[in-house]
Amino acid sequence: MKLNEFKHKYISLDAWLQIYFQIHKVYFISRVSISTFPEIPGIDQGQLRFPDYCREGHSGNIFSSSETVLMFWMEQIFEYRNDPQQLRIKAFDKDLKTCLVFGALLETYVGSLRPI
Repeated sequence: MKLNEFKHKYISLDAWLQIYFQIHKVYFISRVSISTFPEIPGIDQGQLRFPDYCREGHSGNIFSSSETVLMFWMEQIFEYRNDPQQLRIKAFDKDLKTCLVFGALLETYVGSLRPI
């Protein structure tokens, strides 16, 4: 199969991104757990109750327990910043498209930001 230069760049970029994400998942995301979660600044320890889907041994075929803890962390920060709104992140790609969660994370951890 012969590829033109544009297709080769596209496929090559996609392959490198997949490798990067897998390295990130193996070496960094796997360090997140329920036991290390309370150490994260910005989390209200009084309201911290982990749902069953975050607990060790309850992870499914799609997300590891570390990934579900990260989803729970994003939900908690979003709810803290946007008080009446409840959010349940079920997938990283679909639920984070609007960037509202990323905005709440930046607002929490970068103190010099101000609303537009």
